[in-house]
Amino acid sequence: MFDKQRRLRKNRAALLTAALATGLILAGCSTANTDTDGASTETIEGGTLTVSTAPINSLDPQGASAASTGTGTVAKAVFSTLVKTDDDGFVGDLATEWEASEDGTTWTFTLNPDAVFSDGTPVTSEDVAASITRTQTEKGPNASLFAGITAVETPSDNELVLTTTAGGSLLYSLTLLFVGQADSIADPAYWEKPIGSGPFTVESFAAGDTVTLARNDEYW
Repeated sequence: MFDKQRRLRKNRAALLTAALATGLILAGCSTANTDTDGASTETIEGGTLTVSTAPINSLDPQGASAASTGTGTVAKAVFSTLVKTDDDGFVGDLATEWEASEDGTTWTFTLNPDAVFSDGTPVTSEDVAASITRTQTEKGPNASLFAGITAVETPSDNELVLTTTAGGSLLYSLTLLFVGQADSIADPAYWEKPIGSGPFTVESFAAGDTVTLARNDEYW
C-alpha cells in the first residue's frame, strides 16, 4: 500500500507541474506545499486545479498528434506505459520485469497482474500489442520509434515478447507507448474520451478549448 501511495503522489505531482505548461483542469488532484529546500511538507488532497495556455486538439498519443505537448501531457495523466524513467534510469510501469536475449533482439516483459483500466477491466498483453501495432500503422511522429519491432507475441495475458532490431533503445521508445484498450483504439470515438490505466480519467474534452481530468479511483 505504501509503495502504491508513494507512486501515486509522485505521478500526480509530476502531472500538476506538466499541467502548468499546457491547458488542463485537474479535478480531485493532490498538491504539495514545499519548504525552501524543495522538500514536501504537506499534501493537500482534493480540489480542482485550473490552468489555461496552449490548446489541446487531440487526446490520441498514438497518431498524428503524438508530438503535441498538450496531447503528451494528457497521455501521461490518463495512460500507462510499459516502462518509464526516474533518477535511476528505467523502471517498470505496466511491466514488473523484463529480460533481453544476449543479442538484444528478443525482449520478454511481464505485466503487473493488478493493472486495470479506469473501467475496471484488466490491462493485458493484447492491449500492449494492439497499441504497438496502431502506433506503427498510424504513421504519426512516434511511429519511427517502433519501426524496429518486427514481431509481437502474447503467450499469456501477462507476458509480452517483442522481436526487434532496436537493441537497448527499445526501452526508451516504450516510455512513449501509451497503452489503450485493444478492442477500442481503432474507433475514433474512443479518443474523444479515452479510457486508460493512469492516475486520471477524462471527464470532458472540447478540442482546442478545455480538458477536464478527474482522479482515477481504480488506479492500481
